[in-house]
Amino acid sequence: MFFIFNLNYLFCSDDYFMSRFEYGSMLYKDPRGIGCHHCHGLDARGSLLVTYKKKLNNRLVDINITVPSIDSIDFNRFKAKLTNKSKKSLIMPTYSLTIEEIITIHYYITNL
Repeated sequence: MFFIFNLNYLFCSDDYFMSRFEYGSMLYKDPRGIGCHHCHGLDARGSLLVTYKKKLNNRLVDINITVPSIDSIDFNRFKAKLTNKSKKSLIMPTYSLTIEEIITIHYYITNL
């Protein structure tokens, strides 16, 4: 006998196994090995990623690379960033997320 489970319902329904918010939290912290929170922060409001020194006009200056806030990002822009297969972004990794996972992560970060 075979059983077919709707995994989206199993994990995302607010009245079943875990809420959409809890599932989104889990995905945000470890979608595919590297958590979004490492760069965007636990509150999704961005963070300083790295500071390095660069020589400009014969003097060293600090260069900061910051990660943007995503706590109020538009869904279409969020989806585009996560599914961008081009080499335009050298920092933001691409994940092999399903559309349901992208929706759930977006739900989580916009409801923190």
